[in-house]
Parts: sequence; C-alpha cells; structure tokens
Amino acid sequence: MRDKSDAELGTVVSRSPGEGTFTVGALPVLLQRKKDILDWMRILAPQEQLADAQEVVAEKVSDPEVREQLNALLESFADKQRTLAEES
Repeated sequence: MRDKSDAELGTVVSRSPGEGTFTVGALPVLLQRKKDILDWMRILAPQEQLADAQEVVAEKVSDPEVREQLNALLESFADKQRTLAEES
C-alpha cells in the first residue's frame, strides 16, 4: 500500500502502483490565484481612478463652490465603491 501526502491537495492511497493512480496538477491552484488577483484589480482600479479625479479637481478647479460640489460627488462615488468592495 502506498500513501502520498501533500498539505495543499490531501492524501492519495493505493494498494499497488498501477491501481488508483490519481494526479493533481497545479492548474486549479493557479486558476484560483488568477481569480483572486482579478477580483482585487476590479476592486482597486475604481478607487485609484477616484483618487486621481480628486487630485485633478483640487489642482484645476479654482471656484471654491464648484470644487466643493465636485469633491462631494466624488466622495459619494468613493463611498459607493467601498460598499461594493465590502460586499465582494
């Protein structure tokens, strides 16, 4: 009886080398990592774009009233994005 163990994948037991061969590759793990990375990118990209927009408003808008309205609008978008990120 052979027993092969791997902390990530579990244990495989067989009575002879030809019986019950079971091979697990790295593909499932890599696909999960890819999904996790894409999820993080989906969450972080809008936050960075909003931060960039807030910087542009601070630098380019000279009218204090308009600047305040734009900052309020951008902050509202940022709050909605944070809420969506927490739900994910």
